[in-house]
Amino acid sequence: MKAGGSFRNGRQVRQAHCKMELSLLAALVCFGAPLLALCGPEQQTNRRPGEGVAPPRVEYALVLQANRTSAVPDERVMFTADLYPPFRGAEFEFEFGDGNKSGPLAIPQATYRYFADGNYEVRATANLNGLRVQSNTLRLSVHTVRVSVELVPKLDHTKTGEPIEFRAKVTPPVQDAEYTFDFGDGTLALNSRSPDARHSYRQSKTYSAWVAVRTAHEHKFFSPPVQVYIEPSTPLWAIIATVLAVMGVGAYSGIGLRRRWRRGALGRAGVKIRARQGPGKQELEVPEHAASRDEVQFRAVRSAGQQTIEYRGRLVSRIETIHEGN
Repeated sequence: MKAGGSFRNGRQVRQAHCKMELSLLAALVCFGAPLLALCGPEQQTNRRPGEGVAPPRVEYALVLQANRTSAVPDERVMFTADLYPPFRGAEFEFEFGDGNKSGPLAIPQATYRYFADGNYEVRATANLNGLRVQSNTLRLSVHTVRVSVELVPKLDHTKTGEPIEFRAKVTPPVQDAEYTFDFGDGTLALNSRSPDARHSYRQSKTYSAWVAVRTAHEHKFFSPPVQVYIEPSTPLWAIIATVLAVMGVGAYSGIGLRRRWRRGALGRAGVKIRARQGPGKQELEVPEHAASRDEVQFRAVRSAGQQTIEYRGRLVSRIETIHEGN
């Protein structure tokens, strides 16, 4: 009996322990998960806020410009690289197109002199703590005779699909030149013997177009880029809706004008009024077909003396009596 009682008591103890463990596990599930969510991953790992989190990606752009697009040998040319958005501690390096580089610079400007005639392509690079940003390519012409080239669009903005005219202005004028137009939209450059060109853009955005002029002596001169803004064209459904709206307004106005004209014409046509005399009084009768008109006016001329004029109906708008003197 003692052994059996001891066995039963041990089993009860184990069951009690299991129930206690299940209760503790349920309490952890119920209360531990909200506490973990409230603390957050940073509190769980004892990290500082923001530590180990990658910064948001920023798109940088480097725009290279120069104070001139053509120069004579031994003339100073200043290049400027504008970084958007700015980055503190950025370093800039310029490649001048003749095999020379500026080396890392803390400022986005560099001055350089070319000693030989030629056409040079200049680039700049910005180093942002290991991130390298490349600039656009700037073309520079260095020749003994300075030639200025300008690309002039007839319009600085137009709509998609509509042609825009360009003209290359060269100072001083050159003879037997070849023109290369780059419209900035990724299409093939246009080579022409004419300084005039036409082009249509397919997408709505701002483009940078430029032209290069090659002289008979194989000298090449470039224009600075010109900005052309292309607006989205009006969709066909909007044009149809506008035409229908204009037609509807015109039709409604035409109906109103016709109604006014008819009313005016009927009013000008007049209404024949017949006088019917009776004993001691005189009556004026209006035809029944005139009941739809807006206004009927008549004048009665009577001899001097006491008189009374009575009218019936809604058509009489004014009564004017004139006494004739003897």
